[in-house]
Amino acid sequence: MGSALGGGGKGGSSGSSSGSTDQIAGELQNLAGLETGTGMNIMGPGYQQYAAGATGQLTPAQQALVTQALGNMNLGTQANYANLGLGGSTMEQQDLNANRLSSLAQQAGLETQSEQLGLQALGEGLSFLNAGSGNLGGAGSIYNQDQTNKAGALTSLASGLGGAGGGTSGAGSTSGSGFGGLISQFLGGSGSGGGFVDNGTFC
Repeated sequence: MGSALGGGGKGGSSGSSSGSTDQIAGELQNLAGLETGTGMNIMGPGYQQYAAGATGQLTPAQQALVTQALGNMNLGTQANYANLGLGGSTMEQQDLNANRLSSLAQQAGLETQSEQLGLQALGEGLSFLNAGSGNLGGAGSIYNQDQTNKAGALTSLASGLGGAGGGTSGAGSTSGSGFGGLISQFLGGSGSGGGFVDNGTFC
């Protein structure tokens, strides 16, 4: 009877450990979900920004900036040549053409900036996805290891209690054999040899 009580004590400890393990695995799984969601939320806009820059598309704010800058340059150029009495001259037209080239360079810079920022966002999003995948795998590993440990502990307990029951089969039922039968049934064992009936008697 003392052996059976001792086994019960170990079972309680295993249950507590299992609860702690399940909690850790659950927390990792929750964290993985948050990281995956964050990664997707970052990568969506990041890809759009990268694609816009790669295809030469400016945001409305960027386009307004380029348009305003070009307008200011042209106004300055025209005012200068008007003061010189050379308004509409070939020289003025050349400077206006130079202004347009400068504006195109500004636009290209903004497009490159969009590409770089988009790529940066994609990288950050991918990092979150990788972290989420790692934590999800960790949760699965912890759970699988916990199940393996449980199966091994129950197998050892069943083997020990079953041996004790077999040694006292001539004397009738024992508390050890009763526990052994329950554990064997829990593990699905139903060998062709001896077994335990409901009253715990080995037969």
